[in-house]
Amino acid sequence: DWSSDVCSSDLQPTPTRFRLPPTVTPGPPEKTFNDVFNEFKFSVFRIETSDGMGTGWLIEPGLILTNQHVVQGYTTVSVRQNQRSLFTARVRAVDQPRDIALLSFDVNQTPLDPRAKPIPIGDVYTSDIASSMMAMGYSGGLTASYDGTIGPATANIGVLSGIVTFTFFDVDNLVIDAAVDPGDSGGPVLDIKGEVVGMTRAARTYTGSGQRVVGTFYAVHWKEITDALPDLKSGISR
Repeated sequence: DWSSDVCSSDLQPTPTRFRLPPTVTPGPPEKTFNDVFNEFKFSVFRIETSDGMGTGWLIEPGLILTNQHVVQGYTTVSVRQNQRSLFTARVRAVDQPRDIALLSFDVNQTPLDPRAKPIPIGDVYTSDIASSMMAMGYSGGLTASYDGTIGPATANIGVLSGIVTFTFFDVDNLVIDAAVDPGDSGGPVLDIKGEVVGMTRAARTYTGSGQRVVGTFYAVHWKEITDALPDLKSGISR
């Protein structure tokens, strides 16, 4: 009996083999509109003329976009910042059918907040209807502080309701339900990625038959902006 030669003290426990599950590396936290707002709150400005005010946003160093109707009749406008001094910008060119105006300023002579950075242009399609959007703008009649600053723009969050064509000018517009008011015109409409997909332009208040409309707001379509930019940068108006 070969087993009789083996004493119990010679026996070793057989280790049980097991495999540790792989460690999952957590991805970055999901971006929120609070993140988007804080990233670009220094890139949105209040545009002022003696006739009124609207909103503009930094698209490239030295270039601000706003609505044509905000600056209509003016060659220079005042630009008020969140936390830096007011400065003057020149109306470089306008696209009246699209309701877009390009403002320019000297980056070397302007006290632009160093935290202001260009906001990238994204895209949106009919397949994105019902996705969330955030409109930033200077509605509400904010009063400038003693040092000339105006504080951050307001943020209004809603969804993309549709995409329509204004047939008279043959230009596309986003329909959003984010509540915008006078003063928000020219402000950026951003998606959750922090890209501009439109620019606030108007609210619809009545139907053609005179019925009251609530919650229908229009923004210049992102593609209209990108199509207009080459001529606007060249100083060509229409």
